[in-house]
Amino acid sequence: MEAKSVIPLKRRAFDQWKIANPWLRLVAQGIDQALIGFLTGSALQLLFPEKAWTFNWWLTWLLFWPFISISGHSLCLALMGTTPGKRALGLRVVSTHPGKPLSHWQILQRTTSWWIGLFSMGASWSTILSRSDRRAWHDIVAETVVLHDSQPSSPVKNFEKSIGVSWGIVASVLLIVTLSMLFVVQVKRLANQNITAVPHNLEALSWALLSGSLPEVKDQGLPETEQKLLRLLGHFGSARLLPEVNRFDYYKTHMQADEDYLCRAGQEGSQPCQSAQLIAELLTHATGTSHKAGALPVLRVIQRLGEFANVNEEIEYLAEQSKKALLHSAQYLALKTAQAKLLSKKGDFQTATSLLNQDLIHIPESSLGKIEKVVYGHLTTAACEAQALAVCQIDNASCTSIPYWKEWTVGCQEKRAPAADTSSSYKLSFWWKKVNDPESKISLKDWIQTSKNLESTKLTTFERHVFLALDFVISVKSEDPQDIKDKANRIAMDNPLWAWAQQAALQQYGSQWSALLKKSEATQLAYLVPTKLPEGRMVASTKSKKSKKKSAKSGSRGTASRR
Repeated sequence: MEAKSVIPLKRRAFDQWKIANPWLRLVAQGIDQALIGFLTGSALQLLFPEKAWTFNWWLTWLLFWPFISISGHSLCLALMGTTPGKRALGLRVVSTHPGKPLSHWQILQRTTSWWIGLFSMGASWSTILSRSDRRAWHDIVAETVVLHDSQPSSPVKNFEKSIGVSWGIVASVLLIVTLSMLFVVQVKRLANQNITAVPHNLEALSWALLSGSLPEVKDQGLPETEQKLLRLLGHFGSARLLPEVNRFDYYKTHMQADEDYLCRAGQEGSQPCQSAQLIAELLTHATGTSHKAGALPVLRVIQRLGEFANVNEEIEYLAEQSKKALLHSAQYLALKTAQAKLLSKKGDFQTATSLLNQDLIHIPESSLGKIEKVVYGHLTTAACEAQALAVCQIDNASCTSIPYWKEWTVGCQEKRAPAADTSSSYKLSFWWKKVNDPESKISLKDWIQTSKNLESTKLTTFERHVFLALDFVISVKSEDPQDIKDKANRIAMDNPLWAWAQQAALQQYGSQWSALLKKSEATQLAYLVPTKLPEGRMVASTKSKKSKKKSAKSGSRGTASRR
């Protein structure tokens, strides 16, 4: 008796039940899905009439469709045992358990598992054509069968079975090929990623702050304390680029909550807490006011750098620290890069180039770990920029393999002003070479034309720094300078070429230029270039006819007095 409680739907059941023709089921499904698509579109049209037919509207429509399909089919099956499309063609869905209505669980299983057919490219639907009971995977899973009210069951024809079997095989093969291709692509992306894995050494990674910026690293899997410290370090790198007046507000908004967590009760003496406190001090006081022996080493180095009287002392300190660091470690590479950047900032591009080229030649990149490669990338960038500014033409293999620096080198060899359609690196290298050649004559007219073109171009940070410095120095060195003070004000003091540009002005105008400097600018210049101010000609941008006569008279009196 127990065996008869469920109809097996084999040959005997096939004769007893009026199983629906598969082609009628296809038409009924088409009617249902068309109705669902219409209702979904109408709802979105009413909700967002001004955004209808846009890309996001269509995307929302496609994503909303499965939800309406599952809920609509479930509601209809629960209330009527059929759907509008099936009812129009005399079809209904019943349970394979005789005498029992469709349960809510069967309905939910059937409507949700139907979508497996869509994602399997129709493989789960193909059995409708090849099975004698005309059931697809969602029918088998939900233990349901689709019947016709009046038409008797039709036996499976040979061509239907062939279509069903072929359809299942082709869909399965396509699904396997698609998944395999996606797997291969994803494995390649994973292999080529720089740093996507969780860093195993947060202290080593933090040294990237000294050489450049902290890379974006996924923090999944890290303890919550390290996650917050990692985020705090990233914000610290961003905050250091802001003007001092804006740093406190940035700290309050983005960083204080993490510091409070890291320094919660019982954690006051831990490395994360001391690091967070030192970060706060460095942002709000420029230099740390207390000695945090337990803070991250890179933060203690940054604190120490803020205590020196001039940049030469900073460079010496970094050189001493790099000698103590493990060769080719993240700490060593970061200290070397920071040292070279300070050399470039004071205008000593040649020494910076020599310092970094030694490491570029002797360090095999393949032997570096993931974190070291990040810092090594900062070192390579600094080396290429330093050599470009030192000699213009780049011959380092690590740089010449990069298309950007190839363009820069070609621009250095150009004899005439570059055309408007040349790259920004090509234009800038030409003018950089020209400005640094004492025998070269500068045409302000040609530069104005080039500068207008560069102003409308999206420049990199390095290019922007070079462009602003060139715009000022070319005006200083030209025979008819214009808007010199305005152009000087465009160069921020954190621009690596600020000191180079100021020295060019001092060479031309001497103490008269130094008299125009703000107190903060004079202090910064004395810090970067602690040298005696040279004498020079009067600042041309402030000249008028009267001032020219006065300068001529004072010049003659000065000559007489010297005699």
